[in-house]
Amino acid sequence: MEKPFSYIFSFKNYFVFVFGVIIAVFLTGYFVTSQFEKHIILSSQISGPYKVNRIISEMDNTIPIFGSSRAEGSFVPSLISENCFNFGLSGTQDDVILFMLKEELSKNKNEPILINFDLDGMNYSIGDIGNYLYNISNENVKLLLKDEYSPIYSIPIVKYYGKYDRYISAYLKEKESFGRKTDNGGVYYSQLRTEKYFNTLVEERIQTKTVFRNDKTLENEFYKLVESTNREIIFIVSPNHYSYYINFSGIDEINKFTKRYSELSNFHFLDFGKVDFPDSLFFNTTHLNYDGAVLFSEMLADSLKSRKILTNPGF
Repeated sequence: MEKPFSYIFSFKNYFVFVFGVIIAVFLTGYFVTSQFEKHIILSSQISGPYKVNRIISEMDNTIPIFGSSRAEGSFVPSLISENCFNFGLSGTQDDVILFMLKEELSKNKNEPILINFDLDGMNYSIGDIGNYLYNISNENVKLLLKDEYSPIYSIPIVKYYGKYDRYISAYLKEKESFGRKTDNGGVYYSQLRTEKYFNTLVEERIQTKTVFRNDKTLENEFYKLVESTNREIIFIVSPNHYSYYINFSGIDEINKFTKRYSELSNFHFLDFGKVDFPDSLFFNTTHLNYDGAVLFSEMLADSLKSRKILTNPGF
């Protein structure tokens, strides 16, 4: 008959073994996660996590471009200024721009800030949660995510579940063309649409009603931020296809919006929405292709230079 002590000793050994395995798994997971973050996530300037981390952590003389996919795919930073970077995030709206603007204004900088203004108004959408997981411990990121935040996002390896392919895709897109071009955070479609397919997109757009609707809370927060700084804030409407305006309503509301902000000496509103671009410069009715983005960015740089907002355009 074994003595009780032997059972206690065996249990102690078992506990030490299990605990050791748990620690080993945790350390391995932490190492694998950190290597993936370093060599994949933070190695791609077009990935959401890279952009969010950069706006939070880097202090440099970058001229930032904020906005949704229309910012990401319409502004070519190197053609606007030699120190410009595109922070545009596909699928996001003005709550994310507000977050980035707050981060940018917390820095001791004088560079102007370019913001793509979508004509459907100021609204909420954080886009893909994967954009924020690398910086999930940041309190401002948690505030942005609100109910989307979960403690599980703090667990190595597990936090990126379902997002690995997205990060790898962004990494590969920047390393290889895959029908797209990249430039300092910007991502551009280089392929051309067939005339037949593009005409289908035009017909769909004509049938789609678009209305300018501003969330007042967001608008007031933006106004307070613009009012609080001496830095030049430029709201920019990037080119849309003419069909976008056929079933669009809200011009009067947009005029009221811009009139309020224009009372601030550091605010500028540049509307390129109705420039006469041919179909061949559009990817769809609200997004330019690479050739369109190049032409628009050159036009924007000229406009900023003529207004003395920029003195060193990059082309």
